[in-house]
Amino acid sequence: MGFPTIGDSVYIGPGACIIGRVSIGSDVAVGAHAVVVRDVMDGEVVAGNPARQVSGGGAKDYINYTVGDEGVKSEISDYERKQALWSGS
Repeated sequence: MGFPTIGDSVYIGPGACIIGRVSIGSDVAVGAHAVVVRDVMDGEVVAGNPARQVSGGGAKDYINYTVGDEGVKSEISDYERKQALWSGS
């Protein structure tokens, strides 16, 4: 069976299952409740049971980053980003 290998900047949706010795590349988005049983290449968006590629757009639309005062990237949610836009910050 084995265990999965997960790259950098990967979004894994709630309830998703990654089963076995699967390799998930960098900049990947896995949809909610997807069941991943095969390798996922860099920059893919996968969804379904079993998970299949639905886009080549990668995780950039699912993960938002900001650079803090110390120059460290930190993840912010879409909700927090919208709140900042609405408040004029």
